[in-house]
Amino acid sequence: MSKAILVPPAAILTKVGVRNLTHPEEQASERGIAFTNPLGTTIYRVGFAGFPLGCAAFLAYCLRTNQRTLTGLIFSALFNGVVLAVRIFGMKVDSTVEQSMHLVRAEIGVVAFSLAGITLEIRRRHHRLRGPLHR
Repeated sequence: MSKAILVPPAAILTKVGVRNLTHPEEQASERGIAFTNPLGTTIYRVGFAGFPLGCAAFLAYCLRTNQRTLTGLIFSALFNGVVLAVRIFGMKVDSTVEQSMHLVRAEIGVVAFSLAGITLEIRRRHHRLRGPLHR
């Protein structure tokens, strides 16, 4: 179950990365970003395609074995938590609350599911090693 929680963040990061890798000018212009030289396009590709694809690759790596599942869940919670914090900061200083709320809801969901997965994975490991948790 906890492994399944890693699939959506990996898929979302892959989709975002591929989209920004293959069509950076189109993706940027839809968000009000214009490139003034080719270096700007390369920098955009690195930041908006390279980083998401690298994170997706790490999550895929963590999906391969049970020993790395917890690492992947922690990474997902931390990564998406930081993204959420930066988004909230940006919403405040840039006055983009209304435009950003749909992404905030999605990011809160990913963080919440990642935290739930961490809890499930810790319980699974504890149960496997020592039997059911006693309360």
